[in-house]
Amino acid sequence: MNHIPRKSLMVIDGVVSGVVLAFILCVVIAAFSFVTSTPVTLPGVFTTSSSAAGGAMAVELSPGWNAIVIVACLGAVARLLGPRRSRVPGRTEA
Repeated sequence: MNHIPRKSLMVIDGVVSGVVLAFILCVVIAAFSFVTSTPVTLPGVFTTSSSAAGGAMAVELSPGWNAIVIVACLGAVARLLGPRRSRVPGRTEA
């Protein structure tokens, strides 16, 4: 059976968490741009602008890929350096 080291799993978990955070930020600023009909910028990460195309509202999203990679890497570092669970002596799992 192949065993993946715990630190590798923590890094993968941190990267996935960072990408999910970037996606959530993307959805939030796109929604804000849609509601306010103004351009919204999250510096270095995303820029959105809204317009009316054929009578329907449209939101254009311009991602900054370098910043998304940085957010994912910061998620990995935070996961590695963050608090860890430890077993309490004398306590049994239910």
